[in-house]
Amino acid sequence: MKLETKALKAALAQARLAVGKHSTMPILRCVKITGYPSQGAWIEATDLENLCRIIVPGDTFGEAPMLCDLKELSDAMKGAKAEMTEIVLDDGKIDISNGFSVLRRIQPEKADEYPTMPDLPSARNYVDRVELLKALTHIMPCMSRDPSRYNLNGIQVKRHRGGLRLAASDGHRLACDFLPNCEIEGLEHSGGDKKGEIIVPMGFWNALIPQLKRPHSSRELRFGLDLKTLVATKDQTSVACRLIEGEFPNIAQVVPKDFIPNTMTVSGIEWKTHLEDAMPSLKKGKGEYHVVVIEMGGDDPEECPQISSGDNLPKRHIPVLEIEQGTERIKLGINPSFLLDAIKGMNGGIVKISVPNPPEPKSGEERKPDVMSPILLTNDNSPGFTVVMPCRP
Repeated sequence: MKLETKALKAALAQARLAVGKHSTMPILRCVKITGYPSQGAWIEATDLENLCRIIVPGDTFGEAPMLCDLKELSDAMKGAKAEMTEIVLDDGKIDISNGFSVLRRIQPEKADEYPTMPDLPSARNYVDRVELLKALTHIMPCMSRDPSRYNLNGIQVKRHRGGLRLAASDGHRLACDFLPNCEIEGLEHSGGDKKGEIIVPMGFWNALIPQLKRPHSSRELRFGLDLKTLVATKDQTSVACRLIEGEFPNIAQVVPKDFIPNTMTVSGIEWKTHLEDAMPSLKKGKGEYHVVVIEMGGDDPEECPQISSGDNLPKRHIPVLEIEQGTERIKLGINPSFLLDAIKGMNGGIVKISVPNPPEPKSGEERKPDVMSPILLTNDNSPGFTVVMPCRP
């Protein structure tokens, strides 16, 4: 087969996102290349949970699939400069040629040992890739990376008021965003007991994001769904996954519903800069940070709000655009990494941070200023929101 070099390199880069890097099965570190005379070649890779299929334009002769190590093939293609690359299975070896140069001879694996690729559901429903990328940028930092919390290792997709609601949580925070006026056909029948909602694994989104970021490409992304598989197709690339079976947290129980008396309206860009400057002094280990304390309220409004973290971050005033606060002093302890992720995901603009009052003391106990209820962050650029559980100050 003779394939377009530029398209083949891009396909191999995309396939790397689906190959089972940490799998104990060496066969999953390979890509399957199958020629179709009317289409070119299919490049396929899987880790048994996610699948990537890319069509590479070119001329093919014969449909016998070839299976070769992805890293070895990618390394061989680094030296390819000519417009077309020739891949030939000859005498039990795969010859990779570009122009007048033979780049490498590769020992193929047995194609019949590779997992059978499923038939993918038809992708008929359109979603705006730019809007989807904005939503994923907002909510993906809140997705759990803990393999023991399998039902949180993905994003919940749910029908919501004529569109889609996307949500992610790691148990300490939760983020939601919305895609209006779009639909995934079949979603109303999916989700087991909870019709109209599915949980899509992290690997699917990681493989899809490079397609969403491609400049100068169509804004249209197509989705398709059957009972256990979701597929997204853009241009010549399809990404598919097996859905997560499990229960996602009830968002209605997490999001504060009552009137929240203390709010700060801040510049997202300004707060992002302040937090990034403070992060090195707050770090105490790999992925761990000292809790920061935000103080609001009190008799002297000129003193508040303030932020501090013991000796790691001396008490300082916080720049705010507008503030509504009561006369009672309150303290909010929060993981600075969670706060920074939430503000980054809101793409700048004006961010509103809503903080509830401390709990009412029990009879005979002294009132404490510590806030223990979730705080809510919203943004003027997006209908989405983030909820963060506080820490003890």
